[in-house]
Amino acid sequence: MQVIVSCLLCRRGMRSLPATQNSLVALATHLATTKAPSTVSTYISAIKHNHLTTGYTTAEMYSPYLAKVLCGIRRKQTQPKTRRPISYILLQQILNHLQHSFRARTHTRAMLKAAVSLSFHSLLRVSEFTSPTPHSTLLSRTLSRKDIRFESNSSITIHLRASKTDQKHQGNHIVIGATGTKTCPVRLLKCYLSICNHHQTNSHVPLFHFHSSHYLTASV
Repeated sequence: MQVIVSCLLCRRGMRSLPATQNSLVALATHLATTKAPSTVSTYISAIKHNHLTTGYTTAEMYSPYLAKVLCGIRRKQTQPKTRRPISYILLQQILNHLQHSFRARTHTRAMLKAAVSLSFHSLLRVSEFTSPTPHSTLLSRTLSRKDIRFESNSSITIHLRASKTDQKHQGNHIVIGATGTKTCPVRLLKCYLSICNHHQTNSHVPLFHFHSSHYLTASV
């Protein structure tokens, strides 16, 4: 690393020992064109280590100007992760894709359609209806069959035992009505349950799972 840094500085007519504020800034801005911000910081740390081992001062490494340059590099290259909002039109497209293009067992197709529609209409977070891993679950948080109650007025009541905004696990109830459309969460959930054949004896099992008994996770 130190040899590479020395070569980069020498190519620009700058000495690597001792490095100056200008040479460090020039090196950082050059590296930022092809390297990640963390890699740029690693190169600067290598120069600092070289100065310490050879007895030179490291005062230039703590230059406020250099710190601002490194901060600017991180801000410019670190793009915030944006997610496309799920609109009703996008929901229809997803369900249509699952129905006609998704090559999977009938059980899997019904489960995914029910999960997508239910989470959309009830504004569920992914962590509220999926399991952490395919083989393990959080019984105090993951949605299970016993948390779903079908009402006489064609609606369903969802019992959220815990959520990100309910740290004390007091629980919340969400009522979802039937829409009478192809995206109806009540209809899709009934279809899924009839296929997977849930029974009261396994009501503590996560609501959404594959035919192989693996649980639905966020990574799917």
